[in-house]
Amino acid sequence: MRFKNKRLMALVACTALILASCHHTASESGGPVPAIEGIDWTLIELNGKPAAKGANGKPASLTLTAAGTRANGYAGCNTFFGSYTLTGSALKFGLLGMTRMACADAGALESAYTKALEATTSQRLKGGKLELLAGAVVIARFEK
Repeated sequence: MRFKNKRLMALVACTALILASCHHTASESGGPVPAIEGIDWTLIELNGKPAAKGANGKPASLTLTAAGTRANGYAGCNTFFGSYTLTGSALKFGLLGMTRMACADAGALESAYTKALEATTSQRLKGGKLELLAGAVVIARFEK
């Protein structure tokens, strides 16, 4: 009987480790990669083109915070905030709120960027860069 309990305990421990690792996404080679949360990501590409700078030359950004699954960042003029759901490589943003400052030249960037966040269905890390995808299409690329 004692042997079965040790096997059961080992099985439970292995299951717990597997479930704990599910939060990580899969790399191109199929192995685990570091989490994307808790990192300040800078937008470098949007809809296949280099991302424009926002007001005062500041780039758009994104931070995903695991505690409370909160997303926030800078959209080119205004800051945004909201929720997200991350399950494996699937990523979906909830409703996003935004400050309402007026900026002369950042409206196009802000509109395109927030539309990309709304369209996001998944994410992946590729070459150390975070990619947001809508289906199979990369719609935004970030670097640390």
